[in-house]
Amino acid sequence: MFHAAAPAYSLDVPSYISIEYPLRVNNADKAIDMVGGPTRISECFIDPDMDLQLKLRPGDPYSHPINSAKIISDENALFKIRIPKSIMEKHRGDVRAAIEECETVGKKYIVEPVGMLGKTYRFRSLADFQMLTRESRFTTEFDQSLNEGNLDKIKQFSTKIRQDFTGEQHYKNTDMDIPPLVRYARADVPFNYRYTGNLLLDESGEWQNKAVKLHTIFVDWGVTPPRTFDPVLQEEYDKAVRDYSTLKQTLPARLADESPVYYFLECIKLLRKLFDMKPIWLRRHIHWMLPEKFRTQLRYALPYVAYTTTKGPWRQSFIKFGYDPSKDPDAAPFQVEAFRSNRNHVTDNQVLRMLESGEDVYIIPQTLYPYIDEFSDSGSELNRLQIGKVPRQFFFDGENPTTVVSFQIGDIMDEDVKQILRGAKLGAVCHEGSGWYDWVTICRLRAVVKYKLGCINEGRAVSEPLVVELSQRTQFSKNQYAHIRPKEGEEEEEGEEEGEGGEVPREDEENDREVAEEDEEEEESRVSDEQEDNGKAEAEIAEDNILKRLETYNPESKGILDRLQGLVKQEDLMDVGWKTK
Repeated sequence: MFHAAAPAYSLDVPSYISIEYPLRVNNADKAIDMVGGPTRISECFIDPDMDLQLKLRPGDPYSHPINSAKIISDENALFKIRIPKSIMEKHRGDVRAAIEECETVGKKYIVEPVGMLGKTYRFRSLADFQMLTRESRFTTEFDQSLNEGNLDKIKQFSTKIRQDFTGEQHYKNTDMDIPPLVRYARADVPFNYRYTGNLLLDESGEWQNKAVKLHTIFVDWGVTPPRTFDPVLQEEYDKAVRDYSTLKQTLPARLADESPVYYFLECIKLLRKLFDMKPIWLRRHIHWMLPEKFRTQLRYALPYVAYTTTKGPWRQSFIKFGYDPSKDPDAAPFQVEAFRSNRNHVTDNQVLRMLESGEDVYIIPQTLYPYIDEFSDSGSELNRLQIGKVPRQFFFDGENPTTVVSFQIGDIMDEDVKQILRGAKLGAVCHEGSGWYDWVTICRLRAVVKYKLGCINEGRAVSEPLVVELSQRTQFSKNQYAHIRPKEGEEEEEGEEEGEGGEVPREDEENDREVAEEDEEEEESRVSDEQEDNGKAEAEIAEDNILKRLETYNPESKGILDRLQGLVKQEDLMDVGWKTK
């Protein structure tokens, strides 16, 4: 479809000054007087630095004005538009709608340029506080004497002031008649709201937000995972297929394959390949695995391939549709651990600068080692699809700063953490707090990572004896990190022993439903929700047999209770003492 060229207009027209008035103008002459009058406005053409002041009470010398802001532009034109009155009334003054109807029904309307607006004065700031002086006796006498230059009245006014100061004064609980202050607010503007209106609503109040809804599926812990995406997305997918087919028929193949709709469809294919390789991913890892041109479509393509969880050991990660990690012990390496403290970190921009300088920062995550041969084979499907790798700054090695605060356990490269995991045994049941690992292993892992992150952030050397002690510890407080580095002069907090199968207080917890909808970084630090997990841990621990716990975690104390057969409880002594009185 071809459209006629827009009409051309000559801009050999006068230059005008535009004043953006903050009030509804019913009387143009009065409005001009309030900004200084025609003379003051004319001076603005001569002096480029001239400003205007809007006085709400032009005749009152004590009125505090609003200062203007000056906008210089040579691209604004003033047009005069003439539209039939009946059509304007029909559309209630909506010029755009009236012009559209004139175009549709063939009604004549006139548009002509009348001037160029090279300078615009705006009054968008708040006025200073005002004081009305009509009822002020002092101000009236001041105006009639000093302001009018009447010498006799000035002498009378001066004598009266002297008498007021020398005479006995009594304070009355009424408004004080004092001269108006020159200024009330210390700043030019008490506060600039920078009002721009609601950009998501049109003039009639209709919602104008055209953002694409992602339809990401969030699953709570213990709920059966979905097997496919939201049915609403099927219509969008079919439309994308039709649009790409149309592009291929109307454009050269090269241009059709550079369109956003093609990137979207290809991104879905790549994601399906990635989730076949590994069923659980962190979103930022996927971002770097994809070819750069497809990354903008990631947020729209993910809901077609995976769902996410609000809680549990795989929270804030994306899980392949139909896959339930709580039923598969092989999902243990994909569990996610997050940490708040990451001040001394590497930003994404720094990683990009490393790449631009030619530095090789990419590595293959350990959880993808089964595909290491395919990465090195130039003819493999991975290389044909241009699937990349992930920068090493996204993984914790215990020595260098990272760009993220969330890690999959199987991708942690620190040798002390690996040693902890090698000595761990997977449980028969998956728990919400610790996943497939026992809680002691998770606490040890978190303690070591937290301690080393603190050393990296503060530039301290890692204490190997302390790392060994943390790696072998069996007692942990409710706040599992409170004991890692007690302040100087403070004693270490007494540990609270937990039972086998008990859940652990998580480092952070947050319902990231809203975060993912807005495509925020899922690996950012999250809000702590330790009380909930503590309550669950204590409930499970209460069900454990204390002798079994001692046998499991402190074999040397196994026979302690057996040797205390004649123990007299303190409560019994208190009861006896009470009864003898």
